[in-house]
Amino acid sequence: VSEKAMDPAERVWQWVVSLLAANPQHFQSEGYAELWGERRETSEGVEYWVNAQILRKEMENDGLSYRASLAALSRAGRIEQRCGKNTINHKLQGVQTKCVHLVLQSAEDEFSPDDYEEI
Repeated sequence: VSEKAMDPAERVWQWVVSLLAANPQHFQSEGYAELWGERRETSEGVEYWVNAQILRKEMENDGLSYRASLAALSRAGRIEQRCGKNTINHKLQGVQTKCVHLVLQSAEDEFSPDDYEEI
């Protein structure tokens, strides 16, 4: 499937998955990297809570519309929605933070940080 023919939500989803794969250091509380959120392995898959402000910045840096992207991901059932909002409150290092919550469930969503080079 060409990128042009790909559904907008799927294109954004692939972008998000690639962003997470390329930046595992930003989901570890110890270390020197800026903390972007939390990563947790569960029986459902791998869950991510990504700080909404950071995700917005990264999307806009790549020319994506944050609002349109989250709306597309929400319609596709790729992110958790609460009370009609595409962000949820989640504690990151003890501080309530607006986050985008997503779960990588299937083999096609899975990735290994070793598959990507750090930039």
